[in-house]
Amino acid sequence: MRVRPEGRGTGQHKVASKCLSDEPPSHHPQSGAQEGGGPFGKHFSARRQGSPYPKAEVLPRLLAKLTDFILASFLPAAAGLPGHILAVLYLLFADGILHGQSPGKKLMGIKVVELPTGRDIDYRESALRNFPLALALLLLLVPRFGDLLFLTVGASLVAFEAWQVATDKLGLRLGDLLAQTQVIDTKITTAVQVRPVLKVIRQGTTSAGSAAQVLLEPNGTGRAP
Repeated sequence: MRVRPEGRGTGQHKVASKCLSDEPPSHHPQSGAQEGGGPFGKHFSARRQGSPYPKAEVLPRLLAKLTDFILASFLPAAAGLPGHILAVLYLLFADGILHGQSPGKKLMGIKVVELPTGRDIDYRESALRNFPLALALLLLLVPRFGDLLFLTVGASLVAFEAWQVATDKLGLRLGDLLAQTQVIDTKITTAVQVRPVLKVIRQGTTSAGSAAQVLLEPNGTGRAP
């Protein structure tokens, strides 16, 4: 980085700071809308406002959901009809249990955030985004036709949700559109929180020239010497 000498011989200290990136990722949908879908969702995403977060890998998402389904399946086997109802409730609210993470998502290192604010989702958003999947399981409770409805309507709904996860640019499925949420890698939020700042500190100049010291500080919290 080139520093233009100013005030040669004055002995005054001048400080100039510049972030390595212009702005941190915005949590507001307006920033994505201005770029036609955001930096990671410019094409083929059902969310026109885009997102400041990249798409999470599909395999960890599928394994996390499979883990949650396996956990839910133990409840009907152990308690019959009451257990079946508890299994549906678990699938509805699972993503709000551990601050945007179900047990399966916690295991896979992914989480769910609410896109307008970037915060971890609560039980309300969890119920909204998981309603289509819980509905598929709820069809089993329909008298006489439960198995048929689950194998046709329920399986089709689950397959459609999985297809959306695989093909959408941000990995958004129908439930995410209902709740305005997105599944992201937990390492992404860690990288956003720790943003290095490059500081150039002008020191007092002499007749021999000027000296510059470069510091690299996380989040710009360090102090200039």
